[in-house]
Amino acid sequence: MPRIERFFANSKVTDWTSGAFGGGGADPFSASGGTSTTHGVYTVSSFTSSGTFTVSSGSGLVDILIVGGGGGGGTGDSTSYMIGGGGGAGGFVENHNVMVSATGGPAGNGQYPIVIGAGGSGGAHPGWSGTMAGDGSNSSFDDIDAIGGGHGGAFMGTPTYFYATFNTGGAGGSGGGGAAGPPSPKAAGTAGTANTGGGGGAASPAPGSPVPSGGAGGSGIVVIRWLT
Repeated sequence: MPRIERFFANSKVTDWTSGAFGGGGADPFSASGGTSTTHGVYTVSSFTSSGTFTVSSGSGLVDILIVGGGGGGGTGDSTSYMIGGGGGAGGFVENHNVMVSATGGPAGNGQYPIVIGAGGSGGAHPGWSGTMAGDGSNSSFDDIDAIGGGHGGAFMGTPTYFYATFNTGGAGGSGGGGAAGPPSPKAAGTAGTANTGGGGGAASPAPGSPVPSGGAGGSGIVVIRWLT
């Protein structure tokens, strides 16, 4: 029986771990989650709702884009041509060369949580008990966050304390616009586009007319890409 070292007399341990013999070596990188597409040399996973990015084998570097939810637009005032401010756009985060692996993630099992921030609700004005527009929610990949957009400011009419309470835009990934006046003729706020984080538009009523509500903010998105 031939001695085995005759076949591998000049081999080294690194030959086996590097895959030089066609076997062994690191596991190939494989990942999935969201909606998967191919763009040139990249594989892209897009998340428009919360979920999990899973690395099933190996490790690799990925680029990550995160957009927070947009803030809701503020409502206007039916007595004085005041305009509600538009909601702020969701924050934008872009990270390159982030290492992910089948043993990474919070639980060490290759699963990375994805959270898609909802857009903030538009401001409403029922009678004198107006409702402030909502801030957009944060989007995230694992522990990387994009802050939601701030709500739009609003003029709510009387009693006077509504002015102090509602006319300042909220802080956020992009701050909401403050209210102002006088405006052009009334128009309901326009909702932000889903998965872009765009802020909702503001309402602009004429005196004595029903007050249209501000538009809701658009939801966020998370996009991950890596070399195929």
